[in-house]
Amino acid sequence: MLSSQSLKMPLLDQRLWLRATVIATVFLMCLPTLGVAALLVSHPTERIQTLDESAVLVFDPLARSQTTLIRWRFEGATRPFAVILPVPDQAELKVGLKSTFDAFQRRLHPVGRVRRDIQLDFKSWVGSCVVPEVGDVAPKQSTVKTPTLTLTASPVNETPMNHDWFLRNGFTISPAQASWLREIKQLGWRAVAVRFVPPADVQPSDVHTSPVVAITHRSTEAVYPAYIPKFSIKTAPGADVPLEIAVLSEWPVEMTGRETDTPFLSEPLTGKSLARIAKTARGLDWTFRRDGILTAYRLNSRRNARRLTFTRSSAIPAVRPPVTPRVRPVLIPVPVEAVLIISGIVIWAWIGSRRRGRRTRGIR
Repeated sequence: MLSSQSLKMPLLDQRLWLRATVIATVFLMCLPTLGVAALLVSHPTERIQTLDESAVLVFDPLARSQTTLIRWRFEGATRPFAVILPVPDQAELKVGLKSTFDAFQRRLHPVGRVRRDIQLDFKSWVGSCVVPEVGDVAPKQSTVKTPTLTLTASPVNETPMNHDWFLRNGFTISPAQASWLREIKQLGWRAVAVRFVPPADVQPSDVHTSPVVAITHRSTEAVYPAYIPKFSIKTAPGADVPLEIAVLSEWPVEMTGRETDTPFLSEPLTGKSLARIAKTARGLDWTFRRDGILTAYRLNSRRNARRLTFTRSSAIPAVRPPVTPRVRPVLIPVPVEAVLIISGIVIWAWIGSRRRGRRTRGIR
């Protein structure tokens, strides 16, 4: 005959197992999803650092279409590398218009009138005649180089979303990257790969500004994959990649789940203004031509940013960023010898005038 203690043990184990299951389920739900995230892949010996990322997102709710212009700045790349971006639907990938991207950047960061700052540049005639010693070389100015770009867009089950594409391009597949690829397939998303090839004479310390990448796809909402997995980014401990994103749509937008983030720009953009931008930039990368609202956000940290979803908001007041004045220094070369000669003439004239004054008072 079983005792009462032996009958209570299975029931207690079931309760503990149920509690553990609930806790584990909640914990897994709170873990970040790597599927909707950007992935940077490179050669195993490369240490590429993403300095910043800027994006312009144009969402047309009537056509259910989204066009995203993206530009990055990298450092430390000497071999080809790639950035893989997940998209919710079949995407069209091409090199965007730099003039269009720059036109929006001027709205996000307006520059005021030119203010001239006069500066005296004292130089010596005698010093300029001295021949420099052997071995003195003028310091070489650092230049910003733009790597050439090869584009690839394809569905999930084809290139580049398999291991062969990574290996063929000289990239090593890690377990974390393989898990990321599986999650992309499970979500039913697609991906586009942007492959960068640095110049042949590049140095590890050079900074690369990528060409503007234009991605167009169908979407029922404005969405942007802002999360960067830790295994994808190579930065200093504690560093983060800032993100600046501007959204153009028929209404002002706010980020779902991040209502505390306030935009640094929110202003109307009429159809005439878009036509003027298209004329100045010689084209646009999207078909949205109606009156809209341009809303821009700046994220200095992405620790809590996963998939940014922008929804309609009617409570955002008009906000404009401060105008940054442009200072243009005007250097006026002034010879030191001329300053000394003029100073001597002034002192000689002042001493002479005092002597003449004494003589005049003595005669009187």
